[in-house]
Amino acid sequence: VDGAQLSGAILKVLTGEGYTGASKIAALQAGAVAGSKDVLPIARRIIREEIVNQHLRLSAIAAVGLIGEEEDLSLLESLDIPPTDRLAPARKKAVENLKNKLGRHLRSSMR
Repeated sequence: VDGAQLSGAILKVLTGEGYTGASKIAALQAGAVAGSKDVLPIARRIIREEIVNQHLRLSAIAAVGLIGEEEDLSLLESLDIPPTDRLAPARKKAVENLKNKLGRHLRSSMR
């Protein structure tokens, strides 16, 4: 399977009807690990929706932490998640990952 086929299959699961939450979680994770920027708009939308499967929202937060862009820092940091909520550690880790990724990118572009 090449990158385009994988991305197409992932997007089909994320946007198609009839797929379970577990399938969408797996697709988000696969897209993030593969570095597919195509999943970012979907992950951002899921993050913004408070009435969504919390496991799916957690997966979207993690995906943005892996493949997000500078604008996603403010999205993650603006989430109203109480410290005792199970999403709080995921958001914290996603922010750390994204800051580390962006910092490495900025340092390498300055060379």
